[in-house]
Amino acid sequence: MERQMLRSVLERLREKNLLLECNKEVDTIYEMGAVLKHFNNKRPMLFNKIRNSQISSIGGLYGDREIIYDLLNIDHENRIERFMDAIVNPEPYKILNNGPIKENIIKRNIDLEKLLPINKFQEKDSSSFITAGVMVVKDPTTGKYFTSIRRLQVNGGNKLSALIASPKLTNDFLKLEKQNKPLEVAIVFGYDAAFLMASQISSATYGVDKYEIDSRLRGEPLELVKCETVDLLVPANAEIVLEGRIIPGKRETEGP
Repeated sequence: MERQMLRSVLERLREKNLLLECNKEVDTIYEMGAVLKHFNNKRPMLFNKIRNSQISSIGGLYGDREIIYDLLNIDHENRIERFMDAIVNPEPYKILNNGPIKENIIKRNIDLEKLLPINKFQEKDSSSFITAGVMVVKDPTTGKYFTSIRRLQVNGGNKLSALIASPKLTNDFLKLEKQNKPLEVAIVFGYDAAFLMASQISSATYGVDKYEIDSRLRGEPLELVKCETVDLLVPANAEIVLEGRIIPGKRETEGP
């Protein structure tokens, strides 16, 4: 049985004295980003007391490659071989009926900035940004799952806009947009190193289901559950999942 993703990572980091914990109250506006920058975003920092939030937050978690290697039980010498092996020998995932991610389900009155501690990093940023969410989509023709880290701008209430830079995802969305259809997505928070690294394999180059790459990297099937409002599977042991649709015909300004 797979354990909860992020919590098992925190446990491992604590054992190795690699986790810094901040128990002083910090603000999501500038302060958390400033603390992480002080450590060059390379030290995992758990913020236990965040102004106007009941939720703790971690930053700089995977900023040091050595930490990723340790969590995956690989090293600098064999890392390329291990990632190549996962691409060439993907393994099936496992679908469960239920999981920890289903413990709290919110479907009404969603205000993301009230629910989650979302950071604003720079004075001239157009809004607050979610910078470590992993976006899950399903290939419209093959049904394969693709994951990638996307920058998400908070636009008030339950609205986010996604910065999509990859050719494949852009083309998939534009094809659906021509048919006036939305692209169903899920955003995953609180994942582990295997999920992170699987998301970094190029979908366009290799065309491999990212969930199957994850299963190979972790050495056991990735456990997934069905979403509530979109036709997607997401990790049963993640901390938070947002479900939504990228709707056709709409663009948002973001940056700089």
